[in-house]
Amino acid sequence: DKLYRRELLLSLNLKGETLFMGEDMLTNLRIFNGKAKISWIDYIGYNWTTGGNSSKSAAVLWYANKNLCNRCFEILEEINASTAENLHALACGAVNSFIYSISQQLVNPFASTRKCKEWIKAELQSDFWDNIIPHLNGDHKAIAQRDADGTLNIARQHLNTHRLSFLALKFLKL
Repeated sequence: DKLYRRELLLSLNLKGETLFMGEDMLTNLRIFNGKAKISWIDYIGYNWTTGGNSSKSAAVLWYANKNLCNRCFEILEEINASTAENLHALACGAVNSFIYSISQQLVNPFASTRKCKEWIKAELQSDFWDNIIPHLNGDHKAIAQRDADGTLNIARQHLNTHRLSFLALKFLKL
């Protein structure tokens, strides 16, 4: 959904990014940090979808999102854009991704709630959250307190809110 001048991309020295998802987000962080002139066109040139995130396991997506979030923190630091607002937005995005991953596990007919809760507890104890929690500014109390039961309940609420979408994924294997 974007076109870039070749010279702009070359000036960013993008070699070495090894993410299987989200690499465009890293590029956009660098580009939209005042280095690019932005124009809009009213044209949809394609509509391309394949499998999407639903074709990958929730745990694999979560680990990929953690990696992406860590790289975003690094890039914000590199481009001197580590503002409180940017860090808060990134932290909230990490929380949303985590809740989505839990919700995906809850709709898996082969997953047990006990194992899901154990996974949540282990994930909340990881060092990853040490960098996220300070930027939540009092939001997402269950995660800030590293409360696995509270986090699981939030994911259940999310699931109930979006049950039709998740059921469609589950039964239609989209």
